[in-house]
Amino acid sequence: MRVAWVYPPMEGGVPQLTQNRFFKWTQSYDVLIYPVIPASACTLLKSDGFDVRYIDAVAMRLPWDELASRLSSFAPDLVLMEAKTPVVRRVWRAANGLKSALPDARVALCGDHVSVLPRESLERCRAVDYVITGGDFDLGALKLAKALRDGDGLPAGLWYRGADGVATTGRFELAEDLDSLPFIDRELVPWQPYHESWRLHDEFFYIMSGRGCMYRCTFCMSGDAALVIREEGRIAVKTVSDLFAKVEERDPILFGEDELVEVGDKGLYVWSDGGFVRLRRVSRRPADGELYRVITREGRNVLLSRRHRVPVRRDGREILLHAEEIRPGDHIKVMRRLPTPGRAVGWISLLEEFARLPTALLDDVYVRNVSGFLRRIGYARGGATVPRSTRYRRAREGIVPIVEFFRLLRAYGVGTEELAVARLGVRGSTMSVPLFYPVTGELLRLLGYFVAEGHYNGYSLVISTARQEVRRDVLRIVPKVFTGSFITEWVDTRKETGRVKGGRLVRAKLPGYQIYFGGKVARLLFERAFGIPGSARRKRVPDVVFNLPEELQGEFLRGLFTGDGSLRSDGTVGFSSRSRILRQGVSFLLTRLGVEHNLLEERDGSYGDLLYRIKITSWDGRQRFLEKIGFMDVRRQGDL
Repeated sequence: MRVAWVYPPMEGGVPQLTQNRFFKWTQSYDVLIYPVIPASACTLLKSDGFDVRYIDAVAMRLPWDELASRLSSFAPDLVLMEAKTPVVRRVWRAANGLKSALPDARVALCGDHVSVLPRESLERCRAVDYVITGGDFDLGALKLAKALRDGDGLPAGLWYRGADGVATTGRFELAEDLDSLPFIDRELVPWQPYHESWRLHDEFFYIMSGRGCMYRCTFCMSGDAALVIREEGRIAVKTVSDLFAKVEERDPILFGEDELVEVGDKGLYVWSDGGFVRLRRVSRRPADGELYRVITREGRNVLLSRRHRVPVRRDGREILLHAEEIRPGDHIKVMRRLPTPGRAVGWISLLEEFARLPTALLDDVYVRNVSGFLRRIGYARGGATVPRSTRYRRAREGIVPIVEFFRLLRAYGVGTEELAVARLGVRGSTMSVPLFYPVTGELLRLLGYFVAEGHYNGYSLVISTARQEVRRDVLRIVPKVFTGSFITEWVDTRKETGRVKGGRLVRAKLPGYQIYFGGKVARLLFERAFGIPGSARRKRVPDVVFNLPEELQGEFLRGLFTGDGSLRSDGTVGFSSRSRILRQGVSFLLTRLGVEHNLLEERDGSYGDLLYRIKITSWDGRQRFLEKIGFMDVRRQGDL
């Protein structure tokens, strides 16, 4: 029986498929790692009487037609190939090509990817006949070949096509003594094409003195999982999906092919095990099979695939378990130490923020108080694109459209002192804001109110509340942070508020206040610069908040909890939202401030929506909340 082990050619670089750890692309054939496990498989097969041919089209630099010609001459009965996640689709295409050239040959895949997702390759590639699971696939390949040659039953750890579809012989179990394996035949699998970058000119052999790994790297996460990231020195909390969207926004990439994408040059860092690590590669794929949500007693939870490994303490021992093996009573590690801002934010450059916006959004937005800059560059005298009378008027009044201002900055540059008194506004509106927008406690509290109870109505910002304390504070803050802003207040004396008590909705009539303020610049600032969506299900903590001192983070949370928090008669402080990522961000801030809290999810008894809740129940947690955050209203603050 003839058996061929094949690494097919691939375009786009030099795929490091043969190395006995992670996969990566390189651009040099000088660095190719010797395939120890495949070489062991070929040696075992040869020693058992099989006619074996090893062809690495990558190392040998063989084009596809030459590989097909060699295989056709050899006419193997079984073709073995190793598959890794970033190039699994390419392996499927290669399997289809081999099957076309060798219709009588059976094709078997092995390796990391198919060991985790064995059914996938059989369902999505008709050319694949068998999948060998497990890391010791040299022994698995031998057992499969012997079963096909001798007509014996298929070995354990194999997936195949049965009469009723995809079937399996169960989990692979290592029964052999690895010390009894023969030395690798390095003429059958030649050693000469393989080198390390640091041993390019020396002759040496690879050996493997042990198998397995003391570490179990876990990197697959669901799209709604929250990550703490650092970008350009600033901290943010993003979902995995948001992170992918950010990568694609900077450099559009097609992830649909399950390719592993290099993102090491994007400047993204992820918080892990007490420090930030550079995000180097990303890949995404649809979830395959059942997913398991692991929930701790405090309510922290994560969605994992069935075979995802998790470090667990059980019966006093630390062990690694698959997600499906975790049981109530197990202890898992959670993140307690959180990052502090590397560069605290004191003000926001609206010039930088607005420069990122589409120009269509900036119609009627003007830069004011820049007459000194316009005189310095001789704006009134030059420029054919703007009428002279308009240039003279702008230079005299010190006002210029922001899009035109960006062009002038690129052409002439500007000093910080020239922009010290510059402001942004809209034509026809008295409201304006400083170009260098100060981040104050009052602004942070207003952000908290808006995240809790706000929405957009045209260019207006609207905060709805039934609390007099919130109403008075908003009316006091708005003129300070948005100079010249209109403020319109609408009172609905028929407004009903309700809460669920004893399984039924109890309603009470209270006056409801809607406060309208801002304008176009304010909306662009809140929605685009601060990144606050209008939808309750998409609300989030603005990124800027994560990069502030604790006292300003406390002001944001004070506004948020005053607007949308609660205090029960037993002293429990609560917060709920329809936005999971908002709850995650608030939990991050509470942890930063040392406030103990629990997370839970419940269905809203009124509307049936899923609510993401935070509860602060412990004495220490409530005292820390009172010290660092608190409520604006006297009643709840006093009761707490």
